[in-house]
Amino acid sequence: MSVKIRLQRHGKKGKPFYWIVAADARAKRDGRYLQKLGTYNPNTNPATINLDVDKSVKWLQFGAQPTDTARNILSYKGVLMKNHLQNGVRKGALTEEQVEEKFEEWLNEKSTSIDNKKSSLDKETQLQKKKALDLEKEVSAKRKAIAEEALVAEEEAITAEEAITAAFDPQVIEQGLNSTPIELTDGRLVSFRVITYEPSIIRPYDNVKATVQEDLLSERLAEIVKGKGEDLVSRIEAGADAEILLKSEGLDWKEVKSVDRQSSEVNSAVLEVAFGAVLSSGIAYKGAPVGISDFVVVKVSNLVFPEISAMDLEEKERYRSRLLSQRVTDEWRDYVRNLRAQS
Repeated sequence: MSVKIRLQRHGKKGKPFYWIVAADARAKRDGRYLQKLGTYNPNTNPATINLDVDKSVKWLQFGAQPTDTARNILSYKGVLMKNHLQNGVRKGALTEEQVEEKFEEWLNEKSTSIDNKKSSLDKETQLQKKKALDLEKEVSAKRKAIAEEALVAEEEAITAEEAITAAFDPQVIEQGLNSTPIELTDGRLVSFRVITYEPSIIRPYDNVKATVQEDLLSERLAEIVKGKGEDLVSRIEAGADAEILLKSEGLDWKEVKSVDRQSSEVNSAVLEVAFGAVLSSGIAYKGAPVGISDFVVVKVSNLVFPEISAMDLEEKERYRSRLLSQRVTDEWRDYVRNLRAQS
């Protein structure tokens, strides 16, 4: 009977774990075996190998033939070395004591080599963590600098609440007068005049029923889509394979390279999320609601922030305008939301 020393697969999908066995060469790969010699776990770095050296040498002495992978493992653990020394005993060139002495010397050298590799891997891991932390600090510092550049303009801006309060003053609405002036920090004054005003009316429910139902359905659909999208992002961040997960949901990637904040190829909401990501590990996954009933999973890599000192005045002004616009939009939404809640 021809005997093979080979690997028998166990473990789960994507994380294999192997038994090292002596088996009949005619048996199936994961079928019956004659004797278990050890285990091999390739999921660690370096790989974890537990092997009974003496049993393995015995099977080699019986004529068992290892597969290529098994041969590499036997060589790594010194089985082939000890088998070679045992052949020397059989020929009378060595004694058992000399075999054990030489093998022990080989094990010590191998152990030193493995320890050096582990130390090197630990240093590399620490270096990668330091680089990721430095990158995150650099991104945070650049964002802070951009925000500070916009502070002066923000202080001069008129908030939505101030504008609405001034414009909806009863004297402004009913008599067509100018609003009370609002003073800016640089001494300038801003005043409002209402050209056309239509007072609010309470419409019969039957007249607005269809519109209300449509709005409620749209809001519910948006909540469902957003919840599904956020769940996908959470599962990816927890370690799920993004490609497999999105494919199982019938979704495809659309790749766009060399994108900047002003790109017309990508939806502005997607750009906002993409440039707000923190790439501590080189890649980030974020979710972005688009429109009323869509949600986009965004994969961001190689995000580069411009140096403040390298920006021209036009680019700085563009950043300030965008920040101010976002602030006014947020305040207006809050104000409208409060009005709806009160009504």
